[in-house]
This record gives sequence, structure tokens and C-alpha cells, in this order.
Amino acid sequence: MSTDITGITGTAAESPRTATAPTPPPADAEPRRLLHGLTWLVWRRHRAAAFAGLAIVVALAAYSFHLHQAIGEFLDARGIRGCLYMGGTEPCLNAQWEITQYRQKFYDDLRYLMIAVLALPYLVGAFVGAPLIARELEAGTHTLVWTQSVTRGQWLARSLALPLAAVTVVSATAASLASWVLTEAGQTTIGMYWYSRIVFIPSGPALIGYTVLGFAIGAAAGVLTRKVIPSMAATLVGMSAVTLLLTAVRNEYLSPVARVVDSGTHIPQTAWTIYDDFHDGRMRQAYHPLSSMRDLQFIEAGICLALAAVLLALTVRLVALRRRV
Repeated sequence: MSTDITGITGTAAESPRTATAPTPPPADAEPRRLLHGLTWLVWRRHRAAAFAGLAIVVALAAYSFHLHQAIGEFLDARGIRGCLYMGGTEPCLNAQWEITQYRQKFYDDLRYLMIAVLALPYLVGAFVGAPLIARELEAGTHTLVWTQSVTRGQWLARSLALPLAAVTVVSATAASLASWVLTEAGQTTIGMYWYSRIVFIPSGPALIGYTVLGFAIGAAAGVLTRKVIPSMAATLVGMSAVTLLLTAVRNEYLSPVARVVDSGTHIPQTAWTIYDDFHDGRMRQAYHPLSSMRDLQFIEAGICLALAAVLLALTVRLVALRRRV
């Protein structure tokens, strides 16, 4: 009896152990990816540009944090935060030498930051937008993708959407950093004003519009030229032309504040002066106040985004019309 019980028990114990034994995965099985299919292919082809963009953002952030801290410490130590140059309250009037030192120490550093951020739309257009499609067309690799059950629309949508989302985030981050440092520096104290050519675009939403526009110009140029280098050159020329044109008409977006005042009445230092003429013993003045800064920047950003939408639609249309690109 005991022998039988032992045998039955052993059989019952072995049976479930055999049934639930896990099947080992094949030795050559690939690990599961976060991205799949065409999305993974787009990421794989452009990951070098993505890492380069990340490095640029990290460098800008590090420089901005360093400059912001140094500026804040100097302003607080000298007691000139919010002071005007050649104006303001008595403590500020008595600290003109300190303000001069402040400008000599930090003006160029802030200008370099603004120029670096201002270059972002050009870099994105030339090195992200232009090669994005032109490289595929020049090498002929797009035809290989289209033979893998991928339509032109799917290929183009993924090729444009992922990089476009990335450069939008990068430009928004860069604009926030530039605006943050400029606010800390104080426009009237540092002598760098929102309406100047190197400040207006980098310090607000206009940068996002210009960056998206640069990307769109590059993509359209890539489809039209089908060559990387010519499309990069065309992008830089196109971006320069648009920037010059919008800069020339910028003061027409909104009606300025216009007034006729007694002689000796000054326009605020933070205002963008359109004209300040002496006529018949009185001053005729027109200017955009500081409060108009964001409105003007949003208007220009909207113009750039509208142009970008047209160019991206043109790019999609050109690819769809070509039977054999």
C-alpha cells in the first residue's frame, strides 16, 4: 500500500511540473522595439540629427543658466536691477558707472546667445528639412520603401511629422531660454531692446514660426531639386529673403500709438519708435509700446506658419503627382 501511494504521489507531482515548464525563447529572437515599422525606419535614418539637436539644446540651456545666474548676481551686487541708462530714479542716476560696467561685461554675451538662437531656423532648414526628402530621392532609397506595402502618403507623412515635431519642441525651448535670460538682464539696463533685429525673433513665438518655415522651405526645396546640396543652398536663400521681407514690414502689423505732444516729451525707452519729428513747435510721435511685443511676435509667427503650411501642402502634392520620382 505504501509503495502504491508513493508511486501515485510521484506521478501527480511530476505531471504539473512538466505541463507548466516555460518554453525558452529562440536564441536569435530580436528584442521588442518601442518604435515599429515605418516610424522606426524614420527614426533610424534621422537619429544622428536628433542627437545633434539634443546636444544643441543642452548646450544652449547650460549657457543660458550660466549667463542668467551671472547677470542676476551682478545686478543684485551693484543694486542696479531695473535701472535705466541715463534716467530713472536717483539711485539709478547715481549708478551710471555701474550700469556702464554691466553693459561692457554682459552685452556681448547676451548678443551671442541671441545670434545663436536666431541661427536655429536656418540650421533646421538647411540640415534637417532640405536633406529629409532630397537624400532619399537622390539615393533612390524611397523606391525601396514604397515596395514594402507603404504608400507615398504614409512615407511622406511619417518622414515629415516626426522631425517637424522635434524641431518645434527644440525651437520652443530655445525661445523660452532666450526670453528668460533677456528678462533677467533687463532691456533698459543692458541696452538690448525687444524690437532689435537680433532680439525680436529669438525671444518669443516668432522663433517657432521661423523654424517650422525653415523646415518647410527645406522639404519643398528637396522635392524640387532632388539633390541635397542645392536644396540646402536654396533653403538658406529662401529663409534670408523671407526674414528680410518680414523685418521690413514688421512695424505695419499693428497701428502704432500716435500722438502730438509738447517739445521735450520723450518716448519710453522700451518703446519701438516709428517716428519722432518736430513740427510747428510740437512733437509728432508714433511708436509701438512694450505691451505690443507679444502681439507683434504672434502675428509674425502666424505668417510664418501659414507660409509653412502652404509649402508643406505643395511638397505633399509634388510627391503625389510624380509617378516615378
